[in-house]
This record gives sequence, C-alpha cells and structure tokens, in this order.
Amino acid sequence: NTKIIANTAKRAGGGIEDNSGTSTILLTDVNLDSNIVASAPGNGGGLHITGGGSATIMGGTVNGNSASREGGGLWNGAGLMQVTNTQVNDNIALGASADDGGAGIFNNGGDLTLNNVELKNNMSTGASASGGGLLSLAGDIMIMGSTFESNAANRAGGAIEIIDGNLSITSSTFTQNDVDGTAGMAAPGNGGAIHITGATIATIDSSTFTGNAAGREGGALWNQNGSTMTVSYTTIDGNMAKGDGATFGGGGIFNSGGDLMVMNSAITNNQSMGATGNGGGVHVKNGTAMLMTTTISGNSSANQGGGIYNNASLDVNAVTIANNTATTVGGGIATESTMSVEIKNSIIAT
Repeated sequence: NTKIIANTAKRAGGGIEDNSGTSTILLTDVNLDSNIVASAPGNGGGLHITGGGSATIMGGTVNGNSASREGGGLWNGAGLMQVTNTQVNDNIALGASADDGGAGIFNNGGDLTLNNVELKNNMSTGASASGGGLLSLAGDIMIMGSTFESNAANRAGGAIEIIDGNLSITSSTFTQNDVDGTAGMAAPGNGGAIHITGATIATIDSSTFTGNAAGREGGALWNQNGSTMTVSYTTIDGNMAKGDGATFGGGGIFNSGGDLMVMNSAITNNQSMGATGNGGGVHVKNGTAMLMTTTISGNSSANQGGGIYNNASLDVNAVTIANNTATTVGGGIATESTMSVEIKNSIIAT
C-alpha cells in the first residue's frame, strides 16, 4: 500500500534497484509509477534486479515508467520474478539494438511468471528494439490468464520477443499488438504478437490472438529455426502481415523454420496484404508444419495461398479449409515446395 512515484536514477532502477544478489523483494499493492532511469546504461525504469535476487509483485501498478535502454517497467536478472494481479501499462524502453526493449518487462535470463497481469500500451521505440510488452533473453517464461493489448516494437514481437528459453502461455489474450509502425518504423517488423528468435520451446494453449499486425511477417505468431511451437485450443483471428515479397506474409502464423504444430484451433479472417506476399492464414517458409483438427476459414492473400502457403513440409489432418481467397492462385492452399503436401481426413471447400 505504498507509492513509489516520479523518481529518477542514472544507471538502473528508477524506482527500486536491488543489487544484493540474494534478496527477495515483496511488493503488495504498490504503485510503482512514472519513474525514470537515464543512460548509464539505463535499465529498469520501475524496478531493476542485479544478479540473482528475486521479486514477488502482487497487485498494484507498474505504469508510466521509462528506461533509456531496457525494461521500462520491470527488469529481472537471474532470479525468479512472480507478478500477479498487476497492471504493467504505458511503459517505454528507448534502447535501439535488437536485444534492447522489453518496455513492459525485460528478463535477462531468470525465470518469470505472470498470472492475471495486464500489459497494455508498452512501447519499445528504439530503431531495432524488440518486445513491446516483454523481452526475454533466456529462462523459463510462464504466462497465465493475462492480457497483452496495444503493445508495440519496431524489430520483432509487438507483445513478446523470446530469444532463448521456454515459453508457456495459457488462457491469455493478445489484442492489437504490432510491429507495424506504432513504436516508430517497422525494422523489419516480424511477429505482431509473438516472435521467437532462438532455440525455444513455445506452448500456447486456450488463448486468443486478434487484430495484431506485422509490417513484414507473422501478423500474430512467428517461429524460428530450431524452435518448436505448439498451438492448441486457440483462436487466431483478424491479424495481418503487410510484407511485399514472396517469402513474406503469414497473416496469422509465419513459420520461418523449426517445427510448428497447430491442433484444435481456429485460424480465421487473417490477411497477407503485400502485393507479392503469401499465406493469409499460415505461411510455411522452412521447417515443418502439422495442422490437425483445426479450422482455417475466411483468410485472404493478395498473392498466393489464401488459407495456407507452403514452401517446406506440410501435413494436414482432419482440418477444414473453407472460404479462403487468394488474388492469384491457391485460395485454400498454394504450395511451391519440392516436398509433397499430405492431406487426409480433411475438407477443402468454396
């Protein structure tokens, strides 16, 4: 029940810095708002933890803080940060590099748990910054019952950017996040909601992705080489990718490599908007994609593959692909892969 508001530091922790390496910070119904950390290097506008210290944050707000490099709201080191029933809104990170950003939360290799957390209007505004809501370099990230809304970055991951580690998302909502210019200029603008850069195991269950946008690839989700992404019982609806190039697009999901599995989900009303971009619902550039017991409907591409565009390995089983459109070829599926597409127990219609 304490307010820590409008404080300023130069190195780290505009509001709080823990440099003990062993402490556990407990914040209960605390307003950690409008604090600033300047450029030396400028990490953790609200809270910064150096080393292995931990933090438990319950209730309260982490709003309107600013960091000149990383972690506008919260910056976690090598320890465990647990955030529950908390607002993390309107924070800014100004760092310009690809591994700078994390305007809401920056995780430097520790473990992070978010339970019923709202992350809204956080912006990583640096020229190549990543992770408007959350940027994690490594560690285990667990997100439950949380909302990511209207967060933005310029390079990748409007809501979340994961470089390495594990990501688990359950019963969460991602709405109107973008890498399409809200934070400055798309560079290149991949993964409107979530972008995976390194070797990551990502599991997304019982969640919703709506109205997210990418300047180039992956309006909602973007998966990388060496990573495994599993999506189940999830709705991916009304997202868009604007990349103008044959290897760009993927209004709903873009699989740059690695293994993608989608089960018991709906991929609907997504758009690949670039004149030569492909894959309104799903774009499989490299790696493997398996779609099972899923509906792919109402998606569109300004070029090929209204429902799915494939240039790698695609397996479709017990899937309904209906009412998708493409301006050139493959309203349902377009494939230019040297490997055969396997389709079984499925409906491809209208």
